[in-house]
Amino acid sequence: MVVSWEDFKVGLHSRYGANQYIDFFGELTKLQQQGTVKEYQVQFETLLAKVGLLSTERQVSCFISGLKDLIRTEVLANRPATLSAAISLARLYEAKVSSQRKLAIPIKSNLQQPSRSVAGTSPSPTPIKKLSLEELNERRRLGLCFRFNDKYGPGHKCKQLFFIQAIIDTEDDKIDMEIEDSSSPDLPRVSIHAIDGICDSKTMKIMGRLKDKTVMVLLDSGSSHNFVNDALAIKIGLQLVPGKKFDVMVASGERLTSMRRCKQVCLNLQGNSFRTDFYLLPLEGYDVVLGTQWLRMLGPIVWDFCRLEMRFQIDDKETLLWGIKKSDDQIVDNYQMEKITWKRGQGILLQLQGRQQADPPSVVMPEIQQLLERYRSVLREPCGLPPSRTQDHRIPLLEGQHPISLRTYRYPHYQKGEIKKIVAEILRSEVIRPSTSPYSSPVILVKKQDGSWRMCVDYRALNKVTIKDKFPIPVIDELLDELHGASFFTKLDLRSGYHQIRVHPSDIEKIAFRTHQGHYEFLVMPFGLTNAPSTFQSLMNEVFKKYLRKFILVFFYDTLIYSKDWDEHMKHLELVFSILKHHQLFVKMEKCQFGQREVRYLGHVISNQGVVVDPEKIEVVMSWPKPTNPKAMRGFLGLLRLLQEVHPEFWKNRSSSYSYVEK
Repeated sequence: MVVSWEDFKVGLHSRYGANQYIDFFGELTKLQQQGTVKEYQVQFETLLAKVGLLSTERQVSCFISGLKDLIRTEVLANRPATLSAAISLARLYEAKVSSQRKLAIPIKSNLQQPSRSVAGTSPSPTPIKKLSLEELNERRRLGLCFRFNDKYGPGHKCKQLFFIQAIIDTEDDKIDMEIEDSSSPDLPRVSIHAIDGICDSKTMKIMGRLKDKTVMVLLDSGSSHNFVNDALAIKIGLQLVPGKKFDVMVASGERLTSMRRCKQVCLNLQGNSFRTDFYLLPLEGYDVVLGTQWLRMLGPIVWDFCRLEMRFQIDDKETLLWGIKKSDDQIVDNYQMEKITWKRGQGILLQLQGRQQADPPSVVMPEIQQLLERYRSVLREPCGLPPSRTQDHRIPLLEGQHPISLRTYRYPHYQKGEIKKIVAEILRSEVIRPSTSPYSSPVILVKKQDGSWRMCVDYRALNKVTIKDKFPIPVIDELLDELHGASFFTKLDLRSGYHQIRVHPSDIEKIAFRTHQGHYEFLVMPFGLTNAPSTFQSLMNEVFKKYLRKFILVFFYDTLIYSKDWDEHMKHLELVFSILKHHQLFVKMEKCQFGQREVRYLGHVISNQGVVVDPEKIEVVMSWPKPTNPKAMRGFLGLLRLLQEVHPEFWKNRSSSYSYVEK
């Protein structure tokens, strides 16, 4: 018996799906918070997933209506626009309520014996007047009676028996009737961004380490003191100092209470160690918040919020901190996820990926900074097409070849969206255009180190029928031999190097590619063509022909400028930037290093002491997993052969190399 897919889905849902007679929406509206906000959130989201599509306003309304009375009133007063904001506010007020454990204690004033009641009548109830501590302090300051507006003095007797009910913290050993003024500059303040986990335009978040624990740190000028998440501090075993209870003012007007702090905690930020004090707070968005208490320690600060960089001096040494920039990834909340999966969806594919933090940019000296300002056009993003040159890329084909045309590959749904977005960006940059060419090559997506995607065209079929170029590629060992006596180095990286060379008009149709949504062709030289490296190297050799191996080395788009002293190095940089500007070539500032004593170049570490193989490359080889099948063994032997050709220094210690192979 053959069962169709539709019948199989209907039978599967009827057998294992949710009961159609259960009113999940009714259960959602009747749900009430019994435990913590986190427990209530789990119950609410479980029912919300079964209800179906609900507007954001309806979700927020249902969530707030089920909260406890005290928390519900506070959250409702802030009018949260999204469910995530309502949950964050509910957790914040729950932390506030739990930290302010207070007890009503009746305090008797100087009492007078009540008169006896008239026979046959019941005594009137004793009046009770509730006064806050602020009111008590104000009456004491004015010298007034707590009950009436009469002046208080020795021998004063109130006209009527009464009780005063004051709210006093029972954890204090001594009842302290003085309240710290909320407008006092000494009262610690924390911004709402640190509480809700929002990164404002005047804040910067970076990664740090606290006792071998990676933490998310917010540099926030809106917070007066430094704060650390109380749960994290206890978990990693920070030395907590008990003290008197103090309030922390939130920018929204609320107060949080803390009882402990940490003194002289060592916090590592991008290789720089700082010792400072922290208050303990129930932070939701960040692990550590550094406010003006820490910023004042640094002295003069240059803070660029556009580039997310902070510069300051420590012990006459310039220090640079760089922030984490927002990624291009689309982040959706639970409502959007439900909306996507509700449309005839039978499952969901989640891709979890880790991001590696980029290498820190080098500190730019003032002289080089002035040079970069003069040649700002070389550092900008190129607009439009590059100029036509004698090195425009050509694609000679074998005689008698027909146009290469291949159909597109099958892509997962999420990759189709990425391809559509990348193609739209390239179209705006005028690098490609719609095509009617008889040629067609498929595209694939390749994952970058930072987790984003790069679109590549599979030109393997075209490369098979292309006549190979015999242009000589430089040998790395011969290039490095030219560095003898150099002390200062600058490494330049061209921005999208291949895209700075045009394709000859007669060969544009040959590099056309096809996606699931259209047919396009490149106007510049794309990656993946068999002769593209030769074309690019020939252009760089032509551009720097007079100065190659004198003070500049070029290996494709990695350019190294080397000099014996600083003044000579500045002249060389001036000359190189003038050449780049003349030929309309552009440099990517983020990947450059200027005026360094030591740089990494082509898998080597170069300094005035000499050239050595990059230890990180050797560590990768030494930690290579043991091959367990023929395919893995062939890959390992191919790696060793490549190392023998490219890095002969690796084989100088033959005993260690052989012992590793035997392992």
